[in-house]
Amino acid sequence: MFSKEFVDDGENKLSWEHSLFYNPATVLNRDISLHVVQSFAEKLREKRKEDGFEGLRVLNAMPNSGIFAMRLLKELDHSAIKSIDVCEREQNAVNLLLKNFELNSIDPSKAKIIHDDPNHLMFDRAFQKSTDENIHSDFFKYDFIDLDAQGSSITYIDAAIKSISEGGLIGASFTDLTSLSSSGNAKCFYMYNSLRDKMPYYQEHAIRIVLYTINTIANRYGRFIKPVISFNSDFYQRVFFTVHSSKAECNKSITKYSNVHYCNTCTNYHVEKMGSAVNNTYVANPANPKLGKCDQCDSPMEIHGPIWSEQINDFGVIKNIYSQLQSPVPKLDLQTNKKIHAMLHTILEERESGNYPLAISMDSIASLFKVSAPSLDVVHTQVRKYKYSIARSYIHKNLWKTNAPLSFIFELVKEWKKVKAKHENLDYLNEIEPGSPAYISLTKPGKYDFDFHKIYKRPASSKLPLFFENPDKNWGPTKRPTLAPNSPKNKEK
Repeated sequence: MFSKEFVDDGENKLSWEHSLFYNPATVLNRDISLHVVQSFAEKLREKRKEDGFEGLRVLNAMPNSGIFAMRLLKELDHSAIKSIDVCEREQNAVNLLLKNFELNSIDPSKAKIIHDDPNHLMFDRAFQKSTDENIHSDFFKYDFIDLDAQGSSITYIDAAIKSISEGGLIGASFTDLTSLSSSGNAKCFYMYNSLRDKMPYYQEHAIRIVLYTINTIANRYGRFIKPVISFNSDFYQRVFFTVHSSKAECNKSITKYSNVHYCNTCTNYHVEKMGSAVNNTYVANPANPKLGKCDQCDSPMEIHGPIWSEQINDFGVIKNIYSQLQSPVPKLDLQTNKKIHAMLHTILEERESGNYPLAISMDSIASLFKVSAPSLDVVHTQVRKYKYSIARSYIHKNLWKTNAPLSFIFELVKEWKKVKAKHENLDYLNEIEPGSPAYISLTKPGKYDFDFHKIYKRPASSKLPLFFENPDKNWGPTKRPTLAPNSPKNKEK
């Protein structure tokens, strides 16, 4: 793909220099973004048809190579984009953007390259007003803002919330997964005001931390968010959300957040809502004294959160994009359409389990009890028997979403261990140390009647491939771009 002078990305040609940050591994990010922006533009066109829709006013912050801005202009419906401000802090990157736009014949009247800090530009737009009383302040704001920072985009959210139009769309990327997911709470807490541990479902937990933090920032300005689509891919997380104004809706935020009581020993957890609506007011929920000790292994529970506990996807938007992808001639014929189709299919399947925050890892529970995890057909059979539902999580291949209590899943795996032990003429507690958390859990009485003789075969649609192999061996983030010699950051050193 790479040559000494140029990089080809689809229909676009990019000038290649050592200081250019171009990452082919984020092609899924760009492709999904195109689908979401196209869908949003169509929706906004319908909403503003009486006033006349001229296209989206877009800010592409931290564009690096400029590939996303060029693709927005070249691949979307020609009326979807009115203008794009491409904002970059580094002078060497600005020079490369100018070269790339010239190479690809980008219309300078539609794409403007701005050498500035994105926060400065957005706050400037937020407070810009016209002397003409007939011109609304939203005239100067953006309809779509793309934040694709290296690390965390959270430092740009304040300005983005202020400079987005009413009902406008923001897409934000987060590559600081060490802060959001790994062991150690300090940085996550001071960056996102939330506590967490590295649990089996850490990818979804991280997304919900991000959405919680973004909504708290929006609430400071009397605004709130509606998630559109949220996903995890390789080394980054990406969330799309629309921003709306309503202090009444801001009052409901306490009902949209939860704490997670987590057992670091056996991975058991309970999600506890922070507040509820009572007689047109919103009050904090009373603490549940039973959540101090794990009901599976008797270990002490940790309190994590807060997290966003409402839906993280808009199923209306998902269905719209999904139906377009099923068309014989999709509006956007993109490189990763097959992968996007599979992901959206799984999101829609997951909806059947209802809005139950966080997933389960059958492998983690089975590992605790030193047994191989039951097959997915076995799990489906037991879940269906008790009128629950279960579906693959689109966020990670080893996670599942279910409306069954976690105690049900634990007991299912324990009963499976009994069946396996009996079949192999082994002691049920073989290799389990007496008094250990696993021993305590395995010796607790059960209340469900599982039958492993009749197995329900899942439909073929639920076995569609979702997670595809990466195209290259070292697929992932590349190095940060080299700063220009006169960069302010270099001068500080």
